[in-house]
Amino acid sequence: MNVALLHRERSFRGRSDARSPVALNRLQRLLGLADDAHDDLVRLCEDAVVHVGARSIIADEGEPQSQAYLILEGWACRCRFVDSNRRQITSLLLPGDFSNPELDLDPRLGIDHMVCSLTPLIYAAVDTDELAAVVARSPGLALALQLQRRREQSIQREWAVSLGRRSACERVAHLICELHRRLDCDPSKRSLTIDMPLLQADLADAVGLTPIHVNRMLQQLRALGLIKSSHNHITISDLAGLQRLACFDETYLRLAGVA
Repeated sequence: MNVALLHRERSFRGRSDARSPVALNRLQRLLGLADDAHDDLVRLCEDAVVHVGARSIIADEGEPQSQAYLILEGWACRCRFVDSNRRQITSLLLPGDFSNPELDLDPRLGIDHMVCSLTPLIYAAVDTDELAAVVARSPGLALALQLQRRREQSIQREWAVSLGRRSACERVAHLICELHRRLDCDPSKRSLTIDMPLLQADLADAVGLTPIHVNRMLQQLRALGLIKSSHNHITISDLAGLQRLACFDETYLRLAGVA
């Protein structure tokens, strides 16, 4: 992904319905938000909803950490560029995920990564001072943000293991297994089909491969009868087999707050 393909799109910001059933219901389940903390967060977000297109820069490296971003609809990522043509995605941000909720850091310090939309995106851009004020009077929300950090750290460690020790096929399989669990908002009605709006270039930059290599790994997984793929969807044909291939142990997700 060439950094030149990213852009600062004119965004629409204003009052909107921040009560996204997917995002905030998922957030309430993941972080164990009590009803009052959930309502505090909704009120905080209602005047801060932003709409941007795909491939938009939400926050650039070096910008002050003056806002926290709550993803409401769409997918985003944190990433770093080695140069103008080499990007590493360091985390995927799904509906209900926060980016940059660090309230104990000097807001004048610049962030050390970019936050970019991967699809058309709706998010709440919450001023950290306002978030800190709400957190100060809402112990439930404070605990939820601590759990958010724990969840991110747990996932980040597992990504490091994948990049360092899993084979190319195992990396792709592991990411599919992880996204299946993270996107599964209703475990009682577990579906084996997941939305996959990412380009192969995005998958490649998340698992440290080239797009051509990712394409070959997806073909290999299909040939093994583990997945089927169509436009913007992946169906897992053999979940147990895919997990065995990926050496996938969901403990890190359970400990990180994914039911």
